Amino acid sequence: MIQVSRRWWMAAGVAVCVGVMAVGCSLRRGIEPQVATPAEGWSPNTAIDVRNFHGSVTVIVDPLVTNLVPNVVAGAKPPPDSMMDSRGTETVNVVFEWLEQEGGRVLKVRSGTTWHDPAEVWADITLRVPSCSGAMIWNRGGPVELIGVTGAIQVDNGRFADSSGPIRVRTDKPVTSPVALTTEEGTVLLQIPTASMGMFELASGEGSVELASTTIRPNFVTSDGQTTRAQINGGTNAILLRSYKGTVCAMVIENPESYTNKWK
Repeated sequence: MIQVSRRWWMAAGVAVCVGVMAVGCSLRRGIEPQVATPAEGWSPNTAIDVRNFHGSVTVIVDPLVTNLVPNVVAGAKPPPDSMMDSRGTETVNVVFEWLEQEGGRVLKVRSGTTWHDPAEVWADITLRVPSCSGAMIWNRGGPVELIGVTGAIQVDNGRFADSSGPIRVRTDKPVTSPVALTTEEGTVLLQIPTASMGMFELASGEGSVELASTTIRPNFVTSDGQTTRAQINGGTNAILLRSYKGTVCAMVIENPESYTNKWK
């Protein structure tokens, strides 16, 4: 091994003392997405574009499904005078839209709220899909996790309200396209198979940086104590992992999707 280091149950209008985003009790309301199924079904050349104002985003490539299976839950901190007041969750909306582009299709997801304080409400968005040929995710105040996604990947996450913005990406498909995973605060973790290639740049302002490879020796590795750069399998596609306040780790391993031990 080569190492270079510097040392979320659904309920409508009910208060539940669990929840990803809020500390203590939170209100949770399931949202039924209004999204039509394309007449020809799910295309293998479908990318996903999500912009979530506050909450979490999870994309799971599942070969057992034949079309999009969305799960969207709105959450809110309960007002102090009424634990059963769900008005906050009712202001959260999530819109799905299909965009046809040259070379493929894009599933566009946008969330928003009319609540007076966006820090008190959020949307947890989970998309289970047959395939995903690329992803662009913008999120604040919660985790982003991508499993089995291929193609170019761009994730911009960050801290909001009481929560940071960790990013976790793991895929068994070789990575040969650009990847950029950046957060203001939180862990950034990339797990990819040994057939992947790329030019890596791993950086953290206030955390450790680690590049781990069980069987592949990088073409080169350099580090100045805050940024580690390396090349794997001669690749020239840029792979950027950056956290301004948090740990950064890239793992080039066998069967990366199966490795679910959350690295911190």
